[in-house]
Order: sequence, then C-alpha cells, then structure tokens
Amino acid sequence: MGAMGLGFSLLLVPLSIVWPDLASSFIYDPTATNAYRAWAYVSFGIDTVLTIVLLITGIGIFKMRGWARTNALIFGAVSVVITITEQALKYAMNPGVFGGLIGIIGGTLLGLALPVVMLVVMSRAGTKARFEAANAVTPRG
Repeated sequence: MGAMGLGFSLLLVPLSIVWPDLASSFIYDPTATNAYRAWAYVSFGIDTVLTIVLLITGIGIFKMRGWARTNALIFGAVSVVITITEQALKYAMNPGVFGGLIGIIGGTLLGLALPVVMLVVMSRAGTKARFEAANAVTPRG
C-alpha cells in the first residue's frame, strides 16, 4: 500500500512541475479560493512524506524490526490527526459545497481505516510480544 502511494506521489510530482495548476485544476474544484489551493499543495507534500514513512515502516514490519512497530504507532496517530484536519479544512475553505460534505465524510472514514487498524494491531499485547521476541538479544555462549 505504501509502495502504491509512493508511486502515485512520484508520478504527480513531475506532472505538477510541468503542469503547475495540477492540484487546483485536476484534483480540486477550479472555483476554490487561493487558500484552498495553497492547502492542496501543502496537503500533497504532507501526504507524500507520510507515504514514504509508511513504505519504510511496512518494510520494517515485514522484517519484524522494533523501530517499525514504534513508527507504525506514530504514523497511525499522526495520520488520524492529519486526515481529520485535512477533511475539516477542505470543508472550511469551501463551505458552499454541501454535496461535497458526503464525499468529505466518506473520504475521512476511508482515510482513517488504515491508521486505525494499524494502531489497533500494533497496540495489541501479542503483537508487542512478537516484536520483542524477534528483537531479543541472545547472549553468545
């Protein structure tokens, strides 16, 4: 999932250089305010960084690295806050789009799915024990 997100991010970066209004004309409503357009670019940057962190964390989880579990917990918490903030700002900066409210609610729920599942799974005692066992240092004898 992180690899897909990174792929899309890396695809959109060169496109946004060639086509500067990509975020405002392709993804967002062209009648949006300048503040809304600015937030679109900031949001794109934040999401790209989080995608890279997710990819690195996923590789670490696959290898049962202790730091990856910590990263996953931090990523989950930060993603929940950012997802809710992004969706609230989208509505606050474009309040005339009541029909978009349904999309905002749906987008928020969809955007929260992975971070919440990650927080729940990585917080479980069994998961913590597996990571600790995988990273236990055994004395050489």
